[in-house]
Amino acid sequence: MIVGGGESAGRAWRRSSRCVAEAHCAEVSVDPDGVHWRSSLHPSVVQVMSHTDWACFVSHVREGDFDLARLSR
Repeated sequence: MIVGGGESAGRAWRRSSRCVAEAHCAEVSVDPDGVHWRSSLHPSVVQVMSHTDWACFVSHVREGDFDLARLSR
């Protein structure tokens, strides 16, 4: 689901510790209803995933399933 910027007001957003200032980073906010995430370049566009879907996504990231070198084989 994609929600407008109004839905993101007042949320505590987190960035990776690997994200440097002024860089294009993913930002995440977690609440009981799901995981909200957005791009630091376009903070008014927020996507929401269930906790289960987020855990699956993170698992695939950790396994390297989205690594460009792996995808180009």
